[in-house]
Amino acid sequence: DAERFVGPGDLVHYPIPSLDSHKGQNGRLLVIGGGPYTGAPALAGMSAYRIGTDLVFVACPDSVGDVVASYSPNLIVERLHGARLDPRHGPQLKKLADGVDAVLLGPGLGDDPATLEAVRSFVPSCTKPMVLDADALKAMSGHLGLLKGKAGVLTPHHRELELLLGHPVASDLDSRIDGAKTLALETGWTVLLKGRIDVITDGQRIKLNRTGNPGMSVGGTGDVLSGLTAGLLSKNVNPFNASRISAFINGSAGDLAFEKNSYGLVATDLLERIPQVLRRGLSRI
Repeated sequence: DAERFVGPGDLVHYPIPSLDSHKGQNGRLLVIGGGPYTGAPALAGMSAYRIGTDLVFVACPDSVGDVVASYSPNLIVERLHGARLDPRHGPQLKKLADGVDAVLLGPGLGDDPATLEAVRSFVPSCTKPMVLDADALKAMSGHLGLLKGKAGVLTPHHRELELLLGHPVASDLDSRIDGAKTLALETGWTVLLKGRIDVITDGQRIKLNRTGNPGMSVGGTGDVLSGLTAGLLSKNVNPFNASRISAFINGSAGDLAFEKNSYGLVATDLLERIPQVLRRGLSRI
């Protein structure tokens, strides 16, 4: 049973930077998000920094570029013309993606039809490992074929899993495992199904994560998780290992935040505790 659950030992898959590494060698990540919501891409970008990514670029509509940039001077904001993502941004996004190691697509994008179409246009063109979250998952509903031949992680919650599969999934753990495994086998991607117990599967291997607490139902904790996962992809961790590490660290950071903030914890509380969880875990390896 212990082998089925993630824990500090999974950090054996975390890549320790070499002493002579320089800026950019330990991960360059592109976050494509924002528009209707500005906090989501900022949270995702900052969590990637907290897991050790060197450079995080946030591509967002220029209507919210100043707001996203104001969250942290660490974020490198790339502005897309207009108020929301749409297909005409394709060439700019492709150029940005070519200059990084991984891409996170979805946080705060909104579900305008043009935005969803832009997601569907971008995914087949991207040659880097990706994390699809939030509205990017909605864009893939009915279009799973676009994921074939690509590599990455899908991070649905229960309703998004049902949307992607096109049918209801019972809420018991065995049914959730079966649903996540089906989606992984159909797409060739790793699935990180969020819930009271997270399910991580590449269709063959299955890991479960029971860290976390009810206080983490607050908005933004999923953005922190997707940023952690994408940050690890940018550090050349494979999708399955990135997912098992990120699920454990996200939940553990939430548990530390809960000790201090109880049900009043917010997503930014997790950002402050990710390095603590990482340090503790690596000290045991």
